[in-house]
Amino acid sequence: MKLTKYQSSIAYLIFVFCSIFVQMGLFVHFQRWLSFSFEGSAFWWRSMLLQVAIFAPSIFMMPAASYFAGRYHKGRVMAWCSVGMLASVIAVVVCYVAGAEWVAYGLLGLYGIFLAVLSPAKLGIMKEMVESEDLVKINSWYMALSVLGTAGAAFFAMGLSGRPDSPISIDLTLWIYLGLSVVTTITGFCIKVGEKHDSLKMRSPMRNFSATWSHPIVRLSILGLAAFWGVTQIFLILIQDLANMLNTAVIPISMFIVTAGYVVGAFSASWASKGFVETGLIPFAAVASAITMFALPFVHNAWLQAILYGIIGWSAGCAFVILRTVIQSYTRPDTAGRIHAVANCIQMAALVLIMGGQTLLLIFTPITLDYCFMILAVILALCFIATLKNNPMALLRAALRFAFAFVFRYRVKVMGVQNIPESGPVLLVGPHFSFIDWAVLQIASPRPLRIASNRNTFADWYQRWFFHGNFLISINRRDPAPAMEEIHKALLNGEAVVIFPEGEVSKTPFVSTFSLDYSKAIEGTDTPIVPFYIQGLWGSRYSHASECVNRPQSFNRIISVGFSKPLPTNATEKEIRHDLELLDTDIWNAAMDHSASIVPLWFKAMRKRRSRVMLIDPAGNHVNGYDMIRLCHHFGKVIKSVAKGDRNVGFMLSTSRDAALGIMSILGTGKTSVNLNYSAPVDTIMGCIEKADLSTVVTTHAFFDKLCGKNVAFGQIAGKCQMIYLDEEEAKMSTICRLVSTFIIHICPGAILRRLWFTAADLNDDAVILFSSGSEGTPKGVELTHKNVISNAQQGDHIIKLRRTDVMTALLPLFHSFGFTMTYMMPLLDGVPMVLCPDPTDIKTLARVCAQYKTTIMMGTPTFLRAIAINRWVHPMCLDSLRYIIAGAEKLRPEMRETFKLKFGKDVYEGYGCTELTPLATLNAPNVLLDDFLTMEKCSDNSSIGMSVPGSVCAIIDPETNEFLPQGEEGMLVVTGPQVMKGYLKDKEKTDSVILEINGRRWYKTGDKCKLTPDGFVQILGRYSRFAKLGGEMISLTAVELRIAESGIMEDHEFAVTAVPDSAKGEKIVLLVKEGNAEEISRKLRKSGIPPLMQPGAVFSVDQIPKLGSGKWDFNGMKKLAIELAENSKK
Repeated sequence: MKLTKYQSSIAYLIFVFCSIFVQMGLFVHFQRWLSFSFEGSAFWWRSMLLQVAIFAPSIFMMPAASYFAGRYHKGRVMAWCSVGMLASVIAVVVCYVAGAEWVAYGLLGLYGIFLAVLSPAKLGIMKEMVESEDLVKINSWYMALSVLGTAGAAFFAMGLSGRPDSPISIDLTLWIYLGLSVVTTITGFCIKVGEKHDSLKMRSPMRNFSATWSHPIVRLSILGLAAFWGVTQIFLILIQDLANMLNTAVIPISMFIVTAGYVVGAFSASWASKGFVETGLIPFAAVASAITMFALPFVHNAWLQAILYGIIGWSAGCAFVILRTVIQSYTRPDTAGRIHAVANCIQMAALVLIMGGQTLLLIFTPITLDYCFMILAVILALCFIATLKNNPMALLRAALRFAFAFVFRYRVKVMGVQNIPESGPVLLVGPHFSFIDWAVLQIASPRPLRIASNRNTFADWYQRWFFHGNFLISINRRDPAPAMEEIHKALLNGEAVVIFPEGEVSKTPFVSTFSLDYSKAIEGTDTPIVPFYIQGLWGSRYSHASECVNRPQSFNRIISVGFSKPLPTNATEKEIRHDLELLDTDIWNAAMDHSASIVPLWFKAMRKRRSRVMLIDPAGNHVNGYDMIRLCHHFGKVIKSVAKGDRNVGFMLSTSRDAALGIMSILGTGKTSVNLNYSAPVDTIMGCIEKADLSTVVTTHAFFDKLCGKNVAFGQIAGKCQMIYLDEEEAKMSTICRLVSTFIIHICPGAILRRLWFTAADLNDDAVILFSSGSEGTPKGVELTHKNVISNAQQGDHIIKLRRTDVMTALLPLFHSFGFTMTYMMPLLDGVPMVLCPDPTDIKTLARVCAQYKTTIMMGTPTFLRAIAINRWVHPMCLDSLRYIIAGAEKLRPEMRETFKLKFGKDVYEGYGCTELTPLATLNAPNVLLDDFLTMEKCSDNSSIGMSVPGSVCAIIDPETNEFLPQGEEGMLVVTGPQVMKGYLKDKEKTDSVILEINGRRWYKTGDKCKLTPDGFVQILGRYSRFAKLGGEMISLTAVELRIAESGIMEDHEFAVTAVPDSAKGEKIVLLVKEGNAEEISRKLRKSGIPPLMQPGAVFSVDQIPKLGSGKWDFNGMKKLAIELAENSKK
């Protein structure tokens, strides 16, 4: 968050820079005066007195500084102190210019008195100026500007003034300092931050000191600051040796590197402290600087010395920022003055001692400044040992953060860290998706954590050594009682403990049921429970899905960790799981915000695919990864030239090689693909074209001519839009063009080539507009963003676990969201090859390509799968290579599942979704066996449409009140997650009618009547619009279809149920049967035992049951046909 949003922050930072510049400018100026006037010990004694005059007043002015900064408005204290400092500078300048240098030298003591009162107010005001999460950031800016002011003053005073050829004289520099003092005073009065505390009284130095020193963390922080002030003091002495600066380049460069080290260290501390103060940097900085300073005397190369100085500067910059922030975090507005005044007093006292010691050593011994570094190295080594003893986990956390950032190249994003209590017992509960969850949690948590886990989690040699300390609590699943007792003791001791209630590393991406009973561990402890969720490690080499192509690093190298609000100790598993599910979707939403858009991910996948086949054409015209890049670039240039000012480009092709190339060509130009449903009536397509403002449509001559041959009305599209024919454009490519493009792809770096050839849209831009099926009315344009598509592809991939050896069967049309996202985008972004089947009704060809190319995954509607199962030309062995078969878009009937299983020996897993959800919302998955080899984790329920996919939550609401209903109650299904559509095209009213905004989450109202089982599966009962009202009773038509299917009467027939108006009961149920004996079926139904209210009032035999191009039932068409048949039967 930017500091500029805070009142007075800019004025404060200007005040800091100017005041430090003046302070150090005066110090360096008088150091030069002393060096010109004295030599040897006379110079060192007077130099020490100069530093005492500026810094020592902080010691004896401690009670007054504490009183003023605590009682009065800190901004006003800074302003009036700056007035006193300005008066001091005026006196110093006048005396010096008048020739009274010694008087000016003495007046620096007056300047130091005002500085001593100013410093506690200047440090204490930061916590009142910014929010806690930005405290480290403003401290880093404070440190950086202080160092830049110090270095700037030194280089200004010694490099620009006093030289024969310099336009700035020595006297003029004093007037410049006076001018900056005026700027400091003006900005001081612009700072409008701070509180008054009139009840605060002046306290004795001893009371101030004891009240501050009694706090152990503040005490250690002050001592740490004192040690690093010693390091800074040596650098201040080095500045004194810059008299010969004009004749050598080494010292200036050394000082430049030191300055850069301090500044980089300050901002490194800010970068590392996202969400909390990274105290692990303190021992890290202490040991790094100690080792470096110990080595300095033995290094004689000037450039290498400069690098070591830079490392010391980096360590000091980190330490100053972190230690000051730690001190500030323990202050209140009324105690900040006291604590900072005492801290300054102790630091300056230590500094005076160090100055005195250094002066004596430099005068009476032959040692150099480098050996002074060795003495400080011992002090810092002791600081490291003390910190490690008091808080060893802080160093572990810092080391892990360093390893994740620079070795494994992961970035860890943390949400809700403020929900972890700062002190006292806390139990963190969450799913266990990987073997390194413990490390991620240590990185994310500001507190040291005790990890309670199955010992098998730490089977690797480099993890086993953790068991030798108190870091881990080993759980034996056969006898968890001793571990629970140890957890109980840890909580009573006020520690933070992590437990994975699943009992083992998860074998599924779902939030599993709890198998560990930890109730005894928290009994009587009054411990809050904080649910956590980690996203980004499932599918990595550290999980049970390590075979996945889609490892997290394939999309981005970001691990997202979230902590939910604390729950009471007596929170039930149901309550905790509910919180975890909501946290799950929040973390997924945040994680996907860091993803690249479709084009960069696709380009990366194709570069990895290289010359291996990516698009498998049944006709044999295959495309490899490099070819796809080349062809999409070529087609993209054509699209750009034709559709220059258009945001949307139409697309109309069946699932084929050209279709796969066409969509990526459109997206590669940064435009939105509008996938038109060519199976719809032409007037509907024309309406979609008009609504989407299309002036260009991408297709092929062969396909468009075929459409026009079936219906000449398709020619209207060519009359309204410019047509881009991909087959025609590909034919125009010369051999030389192909060779040059291929050569460029092979030699040009990927990052450069992608930016030269393709345009990447923003993550929240529309990727595709799909018009809904229109099964219940006019098609609606659904806007799906890049984030929607990528999120849903990853959600599906988490369950399916695409592998390098997989081959996708792409048979669904690309105007169908299931076909677009699941069978096209998901494998494409993973670099998994796909067999593209233009005609899914050509069952023989479909079976052939499955066998020929050994496809492993098939997704289709139950209608398509039924056609495969009942076709006598499809040999059962044709589908032997399939490992995952998913049915979606319509209800999977039990007899269909059994038929498929009987013929092919394969299970069919039902999924659910809709265009507005990109489309996947729920999915059944294979059950898994747990590590005890006795327990099965249930991931599939044939009576349901599955569990909500990772990153998504399904809930049930009352359709009238929109209130959430308890588990088990029937109501309307709503879904939230990163896959929820942006909205309906140009229809905000309709969008608002289906999107609920609750607690920052967007829920989509599906219109389906459902209920949730205790295991978390969603059972669909029907659509609220698919109900018949018979004599006042609402009857679900889906339930009627299910009862008829269960009766076994319709085993050999395709059928559907609809309702028509009836004069007697308002409506009556009508059964449509494909090529069946209506009278015989009607007779059997009456004898089947189906409840009277569910009995069809009429049965009609039809040649075809109306369907949409996607294969879904056309409910409007059914109703119209049934009404027509009912009216004809009356005649």
